[in-house]
Amino acid sequence: MKIAVCQLDIKYEDKEYNLASAKEYVAEAKERGADMILFPEMSFTGFSMNTDLTGEDDDYTYDLIGEWASQMDIAIGFGWVLYKENSENHYSVFDNEGNLLGDYTKIHLFEDAKEDEHFEPGDEIVAFDYMGLNIGLSICYDLRFDDTYDELAGADVILVPANWPEARRDDYRDLLIERAKQYECYMIGINCCGDQEEHYTGDSAVVTPEGEVLFEVYDEESLEIVEI
Repeated sequence: MKIAVCQLDIKYEDKEYNLASAKEYVAEAKERGADMILFPEMSFTGFSMNTDLTGEDDDYTYDLIGEWASQMDIAIGFGWVLYKENSENHYSVFDNEGNLLGDYTKIHLFEDAKEDEHFEPGDEIVAFDYMGLNIGLSICYDLRFDDTYDELAGADVILVPANWPEARRDDYRDLLIERAKQYECYMIGINCCGDQEEHYTGDSAVVTPEGEVLFEVYDEESLEIVEI
């Protein structure tokens, strides 16, 4: 499978701008032969706690990305916010026909950013099969917790979409490598870059089960494609 990792420079809380940018990357990924494209956590809003603005109760983004997947014949993974009394931080993946492969709600919420005051944690581990690979889902801060990955043991690939800031960038890289070797799987980190409330340097990477870093991108918007 050829997987495109999109390190997006997310314009904070500007959903329409980010969606327009993302659509161009989806088209580019398809043109370059990718079977799947992956975006960061909260892909089109940034890591905002303003769920009254960023949250959705009408499936707008969810339906739109499903349409793109079908129209452009490519699987798409993206992060979005389900709006309710206590909102949820979701990561969903559609196949190339616009069918849902997996939808995961972030389990470990980042208290330092008061995520736990605005979001309800998930309680289910999610993995799915696609093109001969078993793919597990996690989001950002989950990376620090063994329990998430213990339950995903046996997956061929684990995704870690994130909004992981520059201040802790070394932890992101080190943990991706550690988890890859620990669980003998590919780890794919899809981070953002640029400025939101903090500065993000990306450091998106694909790491092999042996801990080899196939690529990593520092502090710039990019679209990288790897074959797994």
